[in-house]
Amino acid sequence: MNAAFEELMTGLIDYAGLFPPAKLPMDRAVAQYNGYRQCPESWMLGRFICPCSRVEEFILHSEIFLDQAGLDNPWRISALGDPVKDTRFLDRANSANLAAIADLSDQFGDGVCVDAFECRWPNDVFEAADPKQISDLLSKLVGAFDEYAPGATHIFLEVPFVENWKTKVPKFVECVASARPESTAGHQVSLKVRTGGVTADLFPTPEQLTCFVNACVTSKIAFKATAGLHHAIRQFHDSVKTRMHGFLNVFGGAMLLANQGIESAGFKTLLEDEDPNDFEFSEDGFGWNDRRVSAETIARFRKEVAVSFGSCSFDEPIEDLEELELL
Repeated sequence: MNAAFEELMTGLIDYAGLFPPAKLPMDRAVAQYNGYRQCPESWMLGRFICPCSRVEEFILHSEIFLDQAGLDNPWRISALGDPVKDTRFLDRANSANLAAIADLSDQFGDGVCVDAFECRWPNDVFEAADPKQISDLLSKLVGAFDEYAPGATHIFLEVPFVENWKTKVPKFVECVASARPESTAGHQVSLKVRTGGVTADLFPTPEQLTCFVNACVTSKIAFKATAGLHHAIRQFHDSVKTRMHGFLNVFGGAMLLANQGIESAGFKTLLEDEDPNDFEFSEDGFGWNDRRVSAETIARFRKEVAVSFGSCSFDEPIEDLEELELL
């Protein structure tokens, strides 16, 4: 293992064992996460993703493990808000989500660190991509977090690929990036993209992913990915009857795109690359074919551009990396 690989993979994989296709019951999911925290690859493990609507269940089943955690090694939690279908109910949803986050902190104190929140706004907000509406919604959301969640939180807004996504995704990303309010508690607004699911239709095309990542890089706003990134390199998978994106493709390409190592057309080509030999890590950095970024650049990239990806499996990414002899 070398410095560049370690910079990219540290804390990169958020554990989403509660979600399909794993869809573990809460008791097994928290036990798995606790086990992963003890394994040799724990340095790659990020947050435990927990729906706000299931916080009471999480508290019930995790108490035995969280007694062992503390300020020096807390469980990092990403709280997931339920989708809201109507903007009239967003304030109510925000209040319920913040109450759930407060319950976690009250129950476990320094044993947990809820440093991320993920949510999806109603589709009509994306369809309209109205700067004033987005600015108002962001001000309310961040203001609520400033008041009721004093610990700095990464707030991720999911961006769907709605009809006419080629124009609407960049417009929405630009609106969010320009409307991000100042936070007195240090909360940071970022974006989230869905990279797969349990059926082929849930996987975005390379063109769609290119559109999203290019918009984030252009607007200088960070993102995370979720679902479908079980494998390091893009490959066909019979379980979903389609090609699954590779997390080295997505994050390696985003690194090069953010540092002008490739343009958007090159990023799409990299996303489609299924040859592991084209991807290389060394002490000096990461390379794809003849394009390279330094290890120092990767460290900055993780802070400013690409935060993490959610996966219902922690074992599969590790197995892939072992097969590639990166671990």
